[in-house]
Amino acid sequence: RRLMRAVHLLLLLLLCHPLWADEASHRAKARALLDINGSAEIVSSTLQTLERGVAQYGDALYEDLVTNNFDDPSIHGRILQFERDATNVIRQEFSYENWLAEFVPLWMANFSEAELEQLIAFYSSDVGQAMVTRLPSIMQQSAEIGETLNRRYTEAIEPLERQLYRDLGLEQ
Repeated sequence: RRLMRAVHLLLLLLLCHPLWADEASHRAKARALLDINGSAEIVSSTLQTLERGVAQYGDALYEDLVTNNFDDPSIHGRILQFERDATNVIRQEFSYENWLAEFVPLWMANFSEAELEQLIAFYSSDVGQAMVTRLPSIMQQSAEIGETLNRRYTEAIEPLERQLYRDLGLEQ
């Protein structure tokens, strides 16, 4: 009886092994794609932006406290310590490895292993590398265009909003 259980377990393991191997291979392909498509640079750039944001927040907080006559002499040092601590947390939490732990499964869920292989081939090509090089600039320009369009949209609907408030008797 024990022998039969062992044989069944061995058969089950042998039958499931290709599934594990396929998942490991799929995971490796997703990781390879993220490594080649410029993701590390995106994470690094985002991390730098977050770090600058922490420093700007600390500066603004200090100015606000000084402006409001908060005269604790230790405040500047305490804010600098907050900036260092917050930056360390961001660096730890937003590491590339942590980012990959979240995004590899996303890519695996949305692309088959064969599709990932094709994407890797594309990003390995000259055109793919040109995309990696140019995409950050394109994304920045796209954000600027989006901001411009948003301003236009806002300016275009402001008269409508003012009219609505007048119609409702809620003058602004």
